[in-house]
Amino acid sequence: MGEEIQASQPLPSDSRSTRPTPAAPDGKIPLAICFKHTEFKGQYCLGHCTTIEAKAAVECFRKLLAMTYGDAYKQGGGRIKTGLALTYYTDDALRHVSRPAEISEDVRIAGIRASDKFRIFGAVMKQTFYVLWFDRNHEIVPV
Repeated sequence: MGEEIQASQPLPSDSRSTRPTPAAPDGKIPLAICFKHTEFKGQYCLGHCTTIEAKAAVECFRKLLAMTYGDAYKQGGGRIKTGLALTYYTDDALRHVSRPAEISEDVRIAGIRASDKFRIFGAVMKQTFYVLWFDRNHEIVPV
């Protein structure tokens, strides 16, 4: 068995952590990504992803960081999936996972599309996508 993965310690406070989020050219605030509630153990952690899947996750995050919430929402899921396909789910639609206790029940869980089968789940709060799980095989919300 390998060593237990521990969450990293926060960086010391510096000017980077106190700068306001820059506005996009149209004046809208782009989304941020946070790993505060990410699962570090279990079958839906990033450590189980292949190199190709990890690259897909990074590319997905790059796209997400270039968008406002409205931009991401417009790429929402439906019968024809395009772009990130941001799709919200109720807790009873989620399989094999449980909502982290720190995330209020009134905050909906969303999935974004990293590849055909690979989804990244999180919660959107105050212009931030809080990453929760990396679903390599479309198991959390089966097709």
